[in-house]
Amino acid sequence: AGPDGKIVVPFSYVGAEGGARMGMARYLPDGRLDRSFAVAGTWVSDLPNGGWPAAAVAPSGRVLLAGTTTGGQGDADVLLAALAPPLVASGRPVAWGFGGLGQLGVGSAPVTAVAGGAHHTLTVGTDGTVRASGWNASGQLGNGTTTDSRVPVRVSGLTGVVAVAAGAYHSVALRSDGTVWAWGWNHFGQLGNGTTADSPTPVQVAGLTQVKAIASGAHHNLALRADGSVWAWGWNGVGQLGTGSTVDRLVPVRVPIPPGVTSLAAGSYHSLFVYSNGVIVSAGWNAFGQLGRNSDGAGLAPAAVEGSGPFPSQSVFVAVAGGGLHSLAVRVDGTVWSWGWNHLGELGDGTTSDRPRPVMVTGVTNAADVAAGAYHSLVLARDGTVKAWGWNTYRQLGTSTGADSTVPLPVTAVPAGTLVKGIAAGALHSFAY
Repeated sequence: AGPDGKIVVPFSYVGAEGGARMGMARYLPDGRLDRSFAVAGTWVSDLPNGGWPAAAVAPSGRVLLAGTTTGGQGDADVLLAALAPPLVASGRPVAWGFGGLGQLGVGSAPVTAVAGGAHHTLTVGTDGTVRASGWNASGQLGNGTTTDSRVPVRVSGLTGVVAVAAGAYHSVALRSDGTVWAWGWNHFGQLGNGTTADSPTPVQVAGLTQVKAIASGAHHNLALRADGSVWAWGWNGVGQLGTGSTVDRLVPVRVPIPPGVTSLAAGSYHSLFVYSNGVIVSAGWNAFGQLGRNSDGAGLAPAAVEGSGPFPSQSVFVAVAGGGLHSLAVRVDGTVWSWGWNHLGELGDGTTSDRPRPVMVTGVTNAADVAAGAYHSLVLARDGTVKAWGWNTYRQLGTSTGADSTVPLPVTAVPAGTLVKGIAAGALHSFAY
């Protein structure tokens, strides 16, 4: 595959001298074979391992294609063709949507992860430090103050961070040593340190080790350990911790579900867990069908989303995202499915009807990841492009118009030629990096 994700294949043709030459072609998205694909290359003689083209990636990131040809003199030459990538993966964050409290202030330095809260933003730098911007009334920026910031400020004392998650007014970070740290608002114990006192600097979440993934809802958090077990803490008023009760937890407790979870996500008031066999299990508030089960009220006991998995069923899911009142999932075939509240089109099925069971998002067949805001949705395609749908009053879709959309539309807020490697969403704002 070329750097743009298109499949590059060899083909033969008759050169001007009458000999058989090797050229390169690519398959277009509609399945047609484009033999006019131009490649810049030089002829190099006497290279070993001739034959059908091989590919390698040069240190510059260019894809090198090599193949033999019979030249006019009858000798076997090798064509080295360097395909210049049409997309540039810079890792630099792009933010759009509501920025009235400074939450769009992501800077220009490359990042490895981004998370959005109600009105604040977290980014992880390539050096493993965390920076934050936006609203800071509860200390959710983590710099020891409660002063808002429109530019990224460094979170105090954290290094070696590999992932971040943002709740409504609190923040969470996962370090490379498997420990979890949190800061900000703590009224429901969402900092996980056994207290309800806010903290403007990171505190260690009690008892968690060997954690490999984290997620945050509005006022609760989830952690996935290396053994496949899931732990939860914070507000549990509608059963979003999945413990079978509505008792808040000031320190992490194990969610009573079988091990084997591979990824997880949190909506505002619900939780989603993906198993290795493709089944999604959900817990929490279900008034609008956001648990993917045909029932109302709270799902105090975790149960499977209807129609998900198990393998070898075609309904095998590999990634999930939780929004305000809706859920998204990527199926192994690259399609995206959604369920829950849909009054603003955030399910992307061309309607505004709520869905208690998964429905297919219109026109997406090559999804790699999804992200969900309060009432909008994002999808990252395997070719590095981004689309969005749902509520757009604050331009959180990043599209060419300010109108809501019930179907996915290309995000024009991302500069042309950018190969996006990750997406994230806050309540009313969005990111690509």
